Formats: sequence, structure tokens, C-alpha cells
Amino acid sequence: MSTGNVLEKIKGVQIVKPSDHVIQQLRNLIVNNEIRPGDILPSERDLATSFGIGRGYVREAIKTLELYGVFKSVPGVGTIVSDLGTQCINGFINNLVQFSVHEYEELIEVRALIEPFTAFRAATNATDEELRTIGRVFDDLRKVIMRDEVSLQLECDFHMEIAKASHNSILANTINAILPGLIKLIDDLDMAKDGRHRRSHDEHDQLMEALRNRDPQAAERAMRHHMNQTGAHFSVRVSEIEEKRNSRRLNKRDSQ
Repeated sequence: MSTGNVLEKIKGVQIVKPSDHVIQQLRNLIVNNEIRPGDILPSERDLATSFGIGRGYVREAIKTLELYGVFKSVPGVGTIVSDLGTQCINGFINNLVQFSVHEYEELIEVRALIEPFTAFRAATNATDEELRTIGRVFDDLRKVIMRDEVSLQLECDFHMEIAKASHNSILANTINAILPGLIKLIDDLDMAKDGRHRRSHDEHDQLMEALRNRDPQAAERAMRHHMNQTGAHFSVRVSEIEEKRNSRRLNKRDSQ
């Protein structure tokens, strides 16, 4: 095999984030029954000290696992381990930290299929209180955008509240399973690059208006447009990253 063919088959080294290390270690503790369903986790501060990392990484890991249902936050008690079963928890966490770009693409395809219908259902079935909750998350997200910042958690919350308002538990649970992986995707690919976070919020604005007007067709169209734009931006970012990787490989080869 020629040198060029060898280089084409080499994949870039994946840098594992500290939060992913936290997720893996917590998985091991659960699988080995060192922490069991109903057990209360130590505080973020104590965990951060034990892991030797910042509290933000611990918070990110725990929040992600809460989205998957591995942990749940109980007011006045703390974060406790859910009773999902070892095999289920192990599978969830393995999938979470081992997504490939191809699998991310599949996640986006699934999301593009179900989220427009979810928006349709939410515009039809949401209670007044649920619409107010969605509106509060939307307003909080707008404040972040106005500061030219990004909040992946608020992005996730916005879509999750819409899913809840669909009053279809299967839809809500499916989106709940998809969103953590997509949060990781957005972070890994720097999807906010070139002002995508601002354009995304403009799309959210159209969706929010349709929900408030209780117009299911308009909500479905707005969500479909949002999914299409997200998918297109994903393709662009992947292409840019691959071009940079190939360029680095060629430069390295030429310098040898």
C-alpha cells in the first residue's frame, strides 16, 4: 500500500473531554454496584476535587446523565441514581461517549423526522402553562444570544419542553434520548461558528410564534425549516473539519 493510501485510512485522534472521563467513571461505579439505585451522589465540589478537574466539567457530565435518565435531581435531597438497570445504563453511556460523525448524521436524520411532528402536536396539545414554560426558556435563550453567547443547555431545554408539550410520551422519551448526543455534536463541531447560534434563534422565533398562535401547520413548517438548516450547517462543518485534517496530514507528509 502506498504512503498516500495509508494516510487516507488514518483517522484523526479523538480528544476525550474531561466530562466524558467523568461519565465513564460514574458508569463504572454503577455497573460495579459501588453506587446503586437510590444512592445520593456527593456534591459537585467534592466530585470535582476527587476527579481533579473543574466543577463545570462535573456539572456537564451530571446534567448529561440526567437528560438520559441515569440520574435524577430531587429538590431538598440531591442527585440520585435512577433505577434503570445496569445493562440499560451501560448501553446508554457507551453510546453517549462513542458517537462517530456518521452516527451523529443519523441522529440528525431521526430528529428531522420526528421533531416537526412533535411541534405539530405541541401546538395542538400544549396547556397554557406549558406554553408559558416554553416561552420562559425561549426568553432566557434570547438573552444569551443578545450577549453573543451560546447556551447548549437552554437550546436543549427549549426542544425538550416542546416535546413534553406534545403530550406523547414516546416522542418525548425519544427526543430525550437524542438530545444529549446532539449537545455533544454541537460542542465537538463548534456548530455556533459563523453566527449559527443567532440564525438558529431566528428560526426558534418563528417556531415560538406558531406555538403561541396554536397553529400546528405553521409550527411543523417552522421546525422542519429549523431541522433542515441545522442539517445543512452540520454538513458544512464536517466538510470544513475534514479539509483541515487532510491539509494537516499533507503538510506533515510533505515536511518529512
